Amino acid sequence: MGSTAIIGYIVMLVPSFFISPGLIGKIFAARDERSIKIGTSLNGLVQLIFAVIPVLIGMAAFANFPDLTRADLALPAAMKNMMPFAAACVALAAIFAAEVSTADTVLYMLAGSITNDLYKRFINPAISDKKLLFYSRLVSILCGVLGVILALKLESIISALTIFYSLMSVSLSAPLLFGLFTKRANNFGAILSALTGVILTLYLTFFTETHAINFGFAVLNASTCGIILSFIVMSIATIFARKI
Repeated sequence: MGSTAIIGYIVMLVPSFFISPGLIGKIFAARDERSIKIGTSLNGLVQLIFAVIPVLIGMAAFANFPDLTRADLALPAAMKNMMPFAAACVALAAIFAAEVSTADTVLYMLAGSITNDLYKRFINPAISDKKLLFYSRLVSILCGVLGVILALKLESIISALTIFYSLMSVSLSAPLLFGLFTKRANNFGAILSALTGVILTLYLTFFTETHAINFGFAVLNASTCGIILSFIVMSIATIFARKI
């Protein structure tokens, strides 16, 4: 895979476990601080244990089917040819449940961010709860249709997940961390850092052949470069811009 891909996955995936609006929403919905600590600790422990399972399945699939043309076919091949029928059915049902849960969370994130965080806060603060609910449902439907279209157009699941986690990490990492650890963080810096990071990431992903920048000492992929730029912009804005 190479160091560039490994560093890129670390930079892309690690922030997503503490900046995801879906996860943050669940934390704010907790009953008290103790529930947050216990819930997040147990969730992290379970995910850490579970993370080993796909790796073992992938290794087993590679050992038995070394000629697979696509990496995302490893799990279906292992389920079909290496598992008892009953176990394969349970595993397939679990995967389907996880995908539905993920889709539900993403739609919740988009609907909440677009309608409540953007539209209500900056465009129409006086909107009623009834209209806000209507717009949330409308946004959920539109985003769901767009998600289906993208799923049909993208080459693989890995491509879709890479785009999603890259843009989420690039746009939210710097604003969230600066907002948590310094009182000098401001809206202007958060918006500017998110925009510049996303623009650079999209440019390197879709308009360059290498999808990376060679700095001489290291080759960094699109998402890594986007996150670095967003932190630089956020730092400059935090130091020099007035708080707005």
